[in-house]
Amino acid sequence: MPDPTPEDLPPLPRILVVDDAPDSLWLINELLKDRYEVLQAAGGEEALALARSEPRPDLLLLDILMPDMDGYEVLRRLRQEPRTADIPVAFMSALSRDEQQRQGRDLGAVDYLTKPVDVRAVMSRVETQLLERRQARRMEALGERLARQLPKEQWEALFRGEGRSGIAFELLPVSLLLVQAAYMSGSVGDRSEFLAQVAELAGSQGGTVDRYEREATVLLFEQPAAALRTAMALQQRYGAPNLRLGLHDMPAEIARFSCGQTAERTLVGSEVSAARRATAHSGSGITLSPAACAALREELHSCRSRVLFTARYEGNALRIAQLLPLELEQARWAGSDRAPLPAS
Repeated sequence: MPDPTPEDLPPLPRILVVDDAPDSLWLINELLKDRYEVLQAAGGEEALALARSEPRPDLLLLDILMPDMDGYEVLRRLRQEPRTADIPVAFMSALSRDEQQRQGRDLGAVDYLTKPVDVRAVMSRVETQLLERRQARRMEALGERLARQLPKEQWEALFRGEGRSGIAFELLPVSLLLVQAAYMSGSVGDRSEFLAQVAELAGSQGGTVDRYEREATVLLFEQPAAALRTAMALQQRYGAPNLRLGLHDMPAEIARFSCGQTAERTLVGSEVSAARRATAHSGSGITLSPAACAALREELHSCRSRVLFTARYEGNALRIAQLLPLELEQARWAGSDRAPLPAS
């Protein structure tokens, strides 16, 4: 897999540092800026405004003694608003007496760092809190997804019983094939037959269907060449005009779990939504993301199709390739000024 583009990578965790002392803000920013997106606020009101902004911070490092509003009051207000109530807050203060730390924890603080800060302690405890935050978000996203798909008894056994300990999350390189077809608007029987045939084709190339994805038919592959072969086989079987296919090569959040005796996996990130947006304005054929183009350069030059480019990709200047069978090229792209795939 080629190096991912910035658009393919997950965003950096956002940390909001709140302190009225410029030296403290500078120090914490220097410690964290290479690994996280650091926001800074010099007072309580500014901190509340930044905490309400989107995307919301993943963690607050909050001083207690500030002139406009103390840290305790900032935390109280955060917990009163649904949009900010779940943001983890770690106090960072020179106040070190037990009752002051206890007051912070009673209000919902997840940690308490004493000043002057220990560099290693800050880095370690920030990382711990962010890992816990990420795990909680993953579990919440997976629970919401499976609640629509699993019987209630299975869902409760997985998320409220011993099955929870068997859920694992990984960030893995994945080749994702998004399948949109006219057959999916037919009868239930037609849809079931089509999906069974798609699953069979994917399986012959080592791919699997993400059966928990509701927005589209999504196939997962370890190798982009296998995804491309499946896409072209689908075109050959069903006819290119009846299909809209999107092929994306990216790091993706994968959840692995068991339902009964069956090992399952599903995407839990936003990859499918990004893929749908990338193919929203494409026509018949196979739309390839920039990373997929790079990974499949050799295969694209040898396949019996023509590659043409369009600049539509989330409003950015990234190129998306449109791969069409040769017999459709003249009809589909007559008069196009889009350039073919470069030779190198």
